[in-house]
Amino acid sequence: MRLGLIIRITVFLIVSLTVGIGSARWLIARSAHAVPVSAGAWKIWLVGSGADDPYGTAHYLITGRLPPANRVRIYETERDDDGALFDSDCVYKVSGSERGARWWELAIIDPLTGPIFDGNAPINGISSAQIIGDPNATFTVTISREPKPGNWISPGELTRYALTVSLRSARPHQTIEPAEALPRIAKGECL
Repeated sequence: MRLGLIIRITVFLIVSLTVGIGSARWLIARSAHAVPVSAGAWKIWLVGSGADDPYGTAHYLITGRLPPANRVRIYETERDDDGALFDSDCVYKVSGSERGARWWELAIIDPLTGPIFDGNAPINGISSAQIIGDPNATFTVTISREPKPGNWISPGELTRYALTVSLRSARPHQTIEPAEALPRIAKGECL
């Protein structure tokens, strides 16, 4: 009699936790406040101070990342400009203008676990401070498994990956225009 009660309580707790955690994750992903705003292939989750937008904040925390600071905007994408998912066996050219943001960083992340913190992994991010720019104030970054001349980052061993671009404005209340600051992503040759 007592064993049956313990089994029922255990099953009830497991089901309750599963439903609770599952519904919380679903709500975070689907909440009206956490629905990303699109700018071409890029999406951004607008985050307030944390207390006024808990679902936007949770979007970052669920993958082990901190929400962006007040003057930083983080855009994400898992697709190129044609709408196709990134293929780690293909080469991509990410190009954009050096104007539009005071500082920016382009990084490859694992869409399930967030940033890659492996000291043995190849270079998976580059910033405006490291970039080799073109004379016309533009830049091009190549994404491929194998090193390429110029600005290059690699998805390493990831088969599926996403890109983030972090943009920092020059002044506290300056807005960053996505059309000026967000890079374009073109798919090249595939193996």
